[in-house]
Amino acid sequence: MFLIVCAFLASAQSPKKYCAIAEKFQESFNYDDAISNYTKALELDPKYVKAYLGRALCYERTGRNASALEDYKRGIVMAPKEKEFYYNAGRMYFLMGKYADADPLLREAITLDKEYNLALEYMVKNLLKLKNYKDALEATTLWLDNKKSAVAYYYHAVVLDSTQDYITAEGEYKNSKYYDSKYIPAYVGLMLVENRLKKTEEAMTIAAAALLKDPNNPAVFYARSLIY
Repeated sequence: MFLIVCAFLASAQSPKKYCAIAEKFQESFNYDDAISNYTKALELDPKYVKAYLGRALCYERTGRNASALEDYKRGIVMAPKEKEFYYNAGRMYFLMGKYADADPLLREAITLDKEYNLALEYMVKNLLKLKNYKDALEATTLWLDNKKSAVAYYYHAVVLDSTQDYITAEGEYKNSKYYDSKYIPAYVGLMLVENRLKKTEEAMTIAAAALLKDPNNPAVFYARSLIY
């Protein structure tokens, strides 16, 4: 039945129809056939923006990040006001370790939508790699203004920790734990900052609590080894 539907859709030969076929293959995790149909859509209409986004996502799923990046960049040219292309291109550069290239793209995604928290998360990660703590602090503050969460508090704490503001970082790691008691990175960060503050007993107590939540977490064991 699936192949019959695809054959019917293809008979009309339009970018929209090929994208519909591609999406069905994509939903079935058949990424190679999805890529093939997105490509057919683009052969008919090189400016069909939806196909660039879909094909890029499929390239990602098959580990072809360089090809994904090229499609995200083409999407920026075709749709310069579409935040997803900037975010995803920036994310690709970040994953490739090209932090300076990622920076302007992630900034543009947030300029287009200041409540784009996914882009804010990657922007903060990227700014930490660039050791731009001033802008990272502004980004985490905006992120928390948009929506408080364990992850947002955690990265706010990491930035503060990186600037050696250990007291404030301690409070933000605790806030992260408060928002999600199962979020282990908050425990690890808090363990390490307590250790820096010479609060060894508190650090070991937090380690024990973390291992109750996740008994085999290697990050907790590693952090605890630094406290001994």
